[in-house]
Amino acid sequence: MQPILEQNFTNSPKWQGLSPHARSTLQGLLQFAQRRHCDWVIEGTPKQIGEWIGSEAEIEPAKVVDALRELTNAGCLKRGQTNSGTRCVVAPSCVDR
Repeated sequence: MQPILEQNFTNSPKWQGLSPHARSTLQGLLQFAQRRHCDWVIEGTPKQIGEWIGSEAEIEPAKVVDALRELTNAGCLKRGQTNSGTRCVVAPSCVDR
């Protein structure tokens, strides 16, 4: 079971205010998200995530890294460090499942 973007979120001013790269990045992140303690989590460094999503969405990895920063500032992601790298948690208000 993979998460999908909540329809209320995609109709919200927050979504509308995101850049196209941030929107594509958030949509791309969902395919890598795994359920951990009731959260949808993606584990990897920003560079790794940029390479994963960049190739899929045809976006330069550096643009994906910038989009991760934008998504964090917008409250769509919460980022933290783990022993294995960076952990990104998708905000519950963004996902439907």
